[in-house]
Amino acid sequence: MLEPNSDLEAIFERAVSIAAKNQHEYITLEHFLYSMVLDQKFSELLTNYGAETGQLKKSLEKFIADDLGDIKTEVGVRPKKTNTVERMLNRAFTQVL
Repeated sequence: MLEPNSDLEAIFERAVSIAAKNQHEYITLEHFLYSMVLDQKFSELLTNYGAETGQLKKSLEKFIADDLGDIKTEVGVRPKKTNTVERMLNRAFTQVL
């Protein structure tokens, strides 16, 4: 049986927080990726593979701020996962099994 991972839970909750802060109705893959890049362990892993995490963060910040206006909602509404995020989580879970 798989045990919950506190690091992954923190990444997901940060993605929810990022979406809520931007008044987005949905948590998208971009929210999730941005949250992952903000995680120190994940960011170090990407850097070790040669990724430019600083530029990636800036690009994701800009995309989330500028290009997701069509999913804006009222303040205080908890964002929901998109079908794409749900599929990504299910596929990740399947790979772990």
